Amino acid sequence: MAKVDKSWDITENGTDLDKAKELIANREIPATEIAKISKVPRGSISNYRNGITSIDKASWKVVKRLAGTRDLLKYRDQVATRSFSLFVEDFNSWFKNASESNVENDDPMTEVIKSLHSYVSTDPILMAHLYQHYALR
Repeated sequence: MAKVDKSWDITENGTDLDKAKELIANREIPATEIAKISKVPRGSISNYRNGITSIDKASWKVVKRLAGTRDLLKYRDQVATRSFSLFVEDFNSWFKNASESNVENDDPMTEVIKSLHSYVSTDPILMAHLYQHYALR
């Protein structure tokens, strides 16, 4: 049987599997907190931590949830700032202006811009990544 590559989402922070492993290895974060955020049972998290079950054999859904939880915990202090709120205001304003200018020109990109705004603005991890670029200017 061929080896399955679990590199579903590769970013500068590694794959989702790398992120899940990092979260599981960080014993400073209680299993109960990880379970509450990720919706992965606390018993499963304990089994991964204690080597009873290998995270390498976890389902894609579990790995994705754990990776998302790791990202959320990593960025939660950053997004609870006034600077992040200003970024969100600027971000929303830019998309509003872009879509309004295209509506006036009957541009078919209007719906694309609106959809893009909707997808991006509802993804807290993506917004946190974008904020890092904004904050560096």
